[in-house]
Amino acid sequence: MNDAGGGAGQVLDDLRPIREDYAIAPILESFNWAECLASVEGADWYMVAFRSVRNGDADDRLLYELDARAHEEAISHTGLVHYFGGELDAERRCLSFCVWEDRDRAAAAAALPKHRDAIEAAATMYDSYMLERYRVTASGGKVAIEEIEPPQQSEALGDA
Repeated sequence: MNDAGGGAGQVLDDLRPIREDYAIAPILESFNWAECLASVEGADWYMVAFRSVRNGDADDRLLYELDARAHEEAISHTGLVHYFGGELDAERRCLSFCVWEDRDRAAAAAALPKHRDAIEAAATMYDSYMLERYRVTASGGKVAIEEIEPPQQSEALGDA
């Protein structure tokens, strides 16, 4: 499920995985970033990635519903550039991420009610999950995705 928030994010409308193991592989190597951002000059965005292993007893329908509600809420909140919601692999691993104009807007969206509902459900729906935070830059046909802090395990989920 891919959806850009309009404006600058439209360049990421065609962002897609380029390898099957994207749920566990490095983000820069897993998507067609360079193709999508080839014509972009001066992009400087903040990305939050959510890597998870869904437990076998998880209510998949409820998780998709909570995700959809949080996504709708984020779209109505300014600053969302792009959302990618990955598919479960054979080991029930998944990668989803949001690209934001900046960290402050991501933090504000993470505090919204529907996002909080999704966070609360995570405690019982996943065997494990981790948040990763990156700076995404693009200029002159070059794309860089830099980790801006170490990945944080489950308890850090509420922080953008």
